[in-house]
Amino acid sequence: MKFMRRPDLDAQSRIQIVMQAWLNQGVYGKMTQLAQSYQISRTFLYQLLFVANLHLEMLFSDDRSCTCSVRVIP
Repeated sequence: MKFMRRPDLDAQSRIQIVMQAWLNQGVYGKMTQLAQSYQISRTFLYQLLFVANLHLEMLFSDDRSCTCSVRVIP
């Protein structure tokens, strides 16, 4: 299956998805429900969470020399 970026998922939509995922971490079935409601895969949902956590850690870390580079499937 060929990957296609969804134009309806702009940056603000992705931020909303991540915020909802953070709020529902650990609640049984919520990630599946969230993925189904946005018609995205759970894999993509967890990738969004990973990247968001990484960026927040970089933003709030004391180590300014961090040059983390992450390749994420868009």
